[in-house]
Amino acid sequence: TMGEPPNAQTSITVSPFAMDRYEVTVARFRRYVAAGMPRVALGVVVYAGGVQIVDEAPALPRERDATNECNWLSTPGAREEHPINCVSWSTAQAFCVWDGARLPTEAEWEFAARGTDGRLYPWGTTPLSSNICVSTQSCPETSLLHSSDRSPFGIYHMGVNVREWTADRYLDYSDRRCWGNMTRTNPLCTVMGAGILGGSPITVRGDYWGGGERNVAILRVSWEQFDFVRSVGFRCVRNL
Repeated sequence: TMGEPPNAQTSITVSPFAMDRYEVTVARFRRYVAAGMPRVALGVVVYAGGVQIVDEAPALPRERDATNECNWLSTPGAREEHPINCVSWSTAQAFCVWDGARLPTEAEWEFAARGTDGRLYPWGTTPLSSNICVSTQSCPETSLLHSSDRSPFGIYHMGVNVREWTADRYLDYSDRRCWGNMTRTNPLCTVMGAGILGGSPITVRGDYWGGGERNVAILRVSWEQFDFVRSVGFRCVRNL
């Protein structure tokens, strides 16, 4: 079951997959830049539930400036183990494909965060006051200081480090074109909506270091695919 009443989506099934234990770090993303940032071949990523079109070329992340919130610098710096952020959806998807993977679907992401017991937080059913990334900026991915933010499958920082891009276009749960509480297997929403900035919004999952704890395993946010947002990063999945 995705979400919770009154907007719960029941009878959702996903095929086996493997997900990155940590969000993609600056250091890991730097290897993609060194490889020339190749585009997705033919601009198509194949999913069990359909195909996702990637029509924007990958671009460098926004570089750190006076706000000190973007983690990318053109040369290695102090935040190499922090999650890469300020990066567009197309670039995130292109990175995952280059790395032999893809972005997760919404359904995969939520299952990995909630497990089989329908928890509202990756770590359980109640908020935590310590050992999660509540900060003025992102936290290092492998820091044991934030180890409580771990899903039942041992996946870290699905709660409050950076939000994460998914493969799905954003559509309200009431819309039957993608959701509408119907039985679905490997759902992938590819319906192109109209975004505020003129692009089609993508679903972002989870919360970020400054967002607090708001039932983060079911939190959905829409963002334009070319919006270089400080609070958004990503992780990749592979088919099994």
